[in-house]
Amino acid sequence: MTKPWMKHAAPYVIAEIGSNHDGELARAIRLIEQVADAGADAAKFQLFRPETFLRPGHPAWDTINRLSVPNSWLPELTAACNANGLDFSATPFDQVAVDALVSAQASFIKIASTDLTYVQLLEQCAASGLPIVLSTGMSTYDEVSWAMDVLRGAEAGDIALMHCVSKYPPDPVDMNLRVIPEMVGRFGVEVGISDHSPGSAVPVAAQALGATLFEKHVTDDRSRSGPDHPYALTLEEFSLLVKDLKFTAQALGNGEKRCMQDEPIKARRGLYAARNIPEGRVITVEDLIGLRPYAEVGAEQVREVIGKCATTAIAKGDAIPAGLLLK
Repeated sequence: MTKPWMKHAAPYVIAEIGSNHDGELARAIRLIEQVADAGADAAKFQLFRPETFLRPGHPAWDTINRLSVPNSWLPELTAACNANGLDFSATPFDQVAVDALVSAQASFIKIASTDLTYVQLLEQCAASGLPIVLSTGMSTYDEVSWAMDVLRGAEAGDIALMHCVSKYPPDPVDMNLRVIPEMVGRFGVEVGISDHSPGSAVPVAAQALGATLFEKHVTDDRSRSGPDHPYALTLEEFSLLVKDLKFTAQALGNGEKRCMQDEPIKARRGLYAARNIPEGRVITVEDLIGLRPYAEVGAEQVREVIGKCATTAIAKGDAIPAGLLLK
């Protein structure tokens, strides 16, 4: 199965709707439509069930149960993504969820940072045949390498890694974005960022360091009750993020230093007479001055002009004629 982020020109932007559907299918579909309008490439949810995720009596049990996405939603979520030109994905937390994503023909599976060390789930995701995006919060290079070995040992297909800091939100000093090019070099896969910081500054900086996939939580109202709303981007902020990433992708270029089309070469200095130069004079540096606009002879050619004999008089302020260089 082709990894979806290769079907799109980078950046590939994932709108993490997560639990911000607040337990309402109609709201989940509306958020899909809204993130599509904001420029997302994919919409992602989380498929957790308290009985396979939490110890009985855990204080988050009721919240997790209320915000669970029933498998019966998946055909409608997938259809809504397809209708709006989005890839559909989710984070599974058990085998049932992995199987459900295969049945729903999800574009890829996202593995949460908390499950980077959960061998059974890693192997189940690998066996699905779906492309995998592995988040790496709370981990070291050795742990990421170990997880990659588990996935590849279970014959996983395409894998991408997401740099992540599992704080909500993180402080700028926590972000450590320089690990992104290091991860690209160490693991030989595409690397993105799953980011919980405010605004678009961190993803844009990550893009400049080589990130190609970008995930942000999204909400239509940060004041709503729920665990993910407070640190999620608003739809307006998410739209700005997409625009900033696309702008940066163009601005990064290809690394070849060249004169760009329409750059004003005439803004450079040409070579002019600093004083009246009579015919027959051997030209010295005191006879010359670099001025705008660029002229027949550029200021960079001054050493070629010094020592030449003026074959005609040149008035102060006139451009040095190109023919002088041929003498």
